[in-house]
Amino acid sequence: IRSWLRHKLVSPQLRSDLEEQERILNAIAEDRDAQAVEDAEAVEATREAESSLTPGVYVYTLPHFDFHFYKITPAQVMAMMPSDPQWNTKAASLPAANFVPAGYQAAHVLANIPAGAAAVPMMGLHWLDVSSPELQPPPANQTFTDGSYDGAFIFLEPMITKAYLESVKVNGGKSRTIPTAAQVATAGYYPSAYSIRYDAAAKEYRISLDSLVLRQP
Repeated sequence: IRSWLRHKLVSPQLRSDLEEQERILNAIAEDRDAQAVEDAEAVEATREAESSLTPGVYVYTLPHFDFHFYKITPAQVMAMMPSDPQWNTKAASLPAANFVPAGYQAAHVLANIPAGAAAVPMMGLHWLDVSSPELQPPPANQTFTDGSYDGAFIFLEPMITKAYLESVKVNGGKSRTIPTAAQVATAGYYPSAYSIRYDAAAKEYRISLDSLVLRQP
């Protein structure tokens, strides 16, 4: 909606309709009773999951957005599918320990299932910081994961709840440090923080990787 509203050629009637839709969506986003229901459903989903020994799912059962920062090409992303005969092998091929950020463990290890079962199409295997407070209910609002496939880390992923994104309109957002690995596999700029901001003038949420440092293998 906001992208359309930025277009100068939008007709007055369409602009009016879009502004009304934006008003309705904002009202829904600010409904605290609805957010309380979402929180309660997330807590219950966590209880059910933990009864089957699936750990730390609270933050992921809340309505949230995933922001993937890939290090590979779109073609490579699209090729990561369970239909690949090497899917299980590539999912189970983990980066060397010196490339793993401090405190992170692979999702299949935490869930005690095969890597191929834990891997996600067009993403690969998620890695979680097991010390993150947001993995415990409540409160929970954001977490930061890494992703690997075929022996290498291929993406960085902030996961941010809808409620937290809505809150940055008021609190101005936040920056947060993220763990880094002892070594990197390829030369490049690597972040040690990320930020969540809201641009009131543009009516845009901005998620950025920050504190970039040039690192060599």
